[in-house]
Order: sequence, then C-alpha cells, then structure tokens
Amino acid sequence: MSSTSWEGFDRHTEIERQHARHFLNITPQISLSLQKRIEEAKAQAKDTFSGWPLGQCLAEGALPLFNTRIDSWGIQPSGVVLYGDFDKLLMTPETDLRAIYAVVEYASRKLLELRGALPPQPDGLKNCDTCSGTGIHSASPGDGGRCLSCDGLGWQI
Repeated sequence: MSSTSWEGFDRHTEIERQHARHFLNITPQISLSLQKRIEEAKAQAKDTFSGWPLGQCLAEGALPLFNTRIDSWGIQPSGVVLYGDFDKLLMTPETDLRAIYAVVEYASRKLLELRGALPPQPDGLKNCDTCSGTGIHSASPGDGGRCLSCDGLGWQI
C-alpha cells in the first residue's frame, strides 16, 4: 500500500469520506475474522440488555474498538469505522483519518489481525517526541500505556 497524504482533509468532506473507506487495508481474512468476532459478540449478548455502546455497535454490524465515557468507535467487516456519540445514540462513518488510525491501532493490541490493516506512517510526519515513535508511554498506565501525546500512533501530524 502506498503512503497516505493527510493534507487537505477537512472533517466530513465527501472526498474524505471516500478516502476513509479505503484507508485501511482490509483483506478477506481480516474481514472474515471481524465478522466471526461480531457474531460471537452477538451470541454472548443475545440474552442480556446491550445498551450503549455494545448494543449500538452490534446493531450496526460493527465490532466495538474503543470507548470513552461519551464517544465510541466500532469497525464493520468491510473496514468502515463507525463513530458514535452517547448524546445522539447514533453511529455514523468516522471520517477523521487520525481517529480511524488511532482507534484501530489501539484495538490492534488485542485484536492482532487488525495490525495488517494499518497503513504505514504517512510521509513527512515526524515520530512523537514523548514516546520516541513507539506509541507507548510509561506515564500513561491508566490508559494501557498508550501515549497520550500521539494517541498511540507513534507519530504526530
């Protein structure tokens, strides 16, 4: 996959939506693995109340990737990353490329198959000074060690 240019992308523009859909390298194997995980999560949740965000992600055919108290992200087997806001209880395609990369990178630490879906670091971006490009910072233990300066990316825009 060629390097990705992030210049000229304003949140929620049509060109960005199109680019975001093709941003991740979702192979057939990754897609099948995601579908299997979604089906397993649905089977586990079928006899319980599944509210926000699990129930909403599963209703949209997505596997939850990352949650805060208000925001939530999930991924569909096609590679579309969905963003949800607790205030709206609605999931829509995420178009912020940095958010897509950050949540998929974070989730790939537990869902190893997602590692292959991540594009390389875009040309012209420098490694994060805080974590020296690793994406992990020991001063962030409450967040799984994820570097908060770069959102675990290892590089900064």
